[in-house]
Amino acid sequence: VEVVARNDPPEIPCSICGEPATEICLECLYEKDVEDPFFCDACFEKHECDEEMSLPVVNSPRMGQCAYMG
Repeated sequence: VEVVARNDPPEIPCSICGEPATEICLECLYEKDVEDPFFCDACFEKHECDEEMSLPVVNSPRMGQCAYMG
């Protein structure tokens, strides 16, 4: 058996501090048209948008779509 592809998660940095991102802010992505809506836990706590507008960063092309949580 030969592995020809791997499903390694993308390395997405926090838009503020550069640490690995854990949250994507949907309000920034869709309503504010922010280019980089990814945040780590610490930076998202300080972020101005509501917590209900965030989803976890997951290894899926559906990340950030229709409340998809992986």
